[in-house]
Amino acid sequence: MGSILTVGKKKKDRSKRREQVASSGKSSMQDGSIRILLENLQQQQQEHVKILWETLKVVNSIHLELQGSQNEPLKVLQDLVEKERTHTGGVYDEQARAPIQENWAKMEELQRKNKPENLSLMEPAQAADAVLQLSGQRRLFRDLHRTVEESMMKRILNANIQAHGSPGEFWEQELESMLFVIEMKNKHLQEQERKLVQMENLMERNKLLEDQLAHAVFQNEQLEARLEKSQRCDLKRVKKVDLEKMPEEEIPVSCKTQQFQFKVLRRKVGPPSPAD
Repeated sequence: MGSILTVGKKKKDRSKRREQVASSGKSSMQDGSIRILLENLQQQQQEHVKILWETLKVVNSIHLELQGSQNEPLKVLQDLVEKERTHTGGVYDEQARAPIQENWAKMEELQRKNKPENLSLMEPAQAADAVLQLSGQRRLFRDLHRTVEESMMKRILNANIQAHGSPGEFWEQELESMLFVIEMKNKHLQEQERKLVQMENLMERNKLLEDQLAHAVFQNEQLEARLEKSQRCDLKRVKKVDLEKMPEEEIPVSCKTQQFQFKVLRRKVGPPSPAD
């Protein structure tokens, strides 16, 4: 309230000053002093701005007080809403977590019950895999045995037995075992030979690629040399054109010497032939 009274008092003072300024303005206009009138107007404007600034301060303080009194119930309401939301969220989390835990417990129980059945089902599958592996090995053994029976050494051994008689059942089995081992070694050597052939082909291919790379590098170097030579020729041509355009007195002595030497050499060699 004190601030409002101060504002009213200042307004009255301002009106009084206006009356004084008006009266002084009339007297100054009558006296012809324009400078005094301008000074009074400037002072009046400064006082007016000062009064407006103080009025704005008072209004702002009143607004802040009213806003603080209005925000207190709002803050209390926000606190209550936050507490209720926290409580509701905790209850909801507990209600949602209970079915999940129950489902996990049921799933673990089912896995524990079905574990013997899974093992019983896995055993036939593992047995089937073992049977397939053994059958594959047996097939390889049969193929190898058939190869031994059809080999040249087996035929020579049978021919010697028929010609000279059997050395005995034990030695025949030993000889057949040796033939079997020899055939296995032969297959292994054939596989190694096949790998060696592949390695040789790969080495030849790599050598061919290295030759192509070396040829490409050589061509690249030649192209770079030609490009550098062409750039030098272009630079010389540009310099020659610039020298031809320059006046005689501005040409450097070194350039004149080079031109003279070039003319002398050209006279000694003579003009180029049409074949060139």
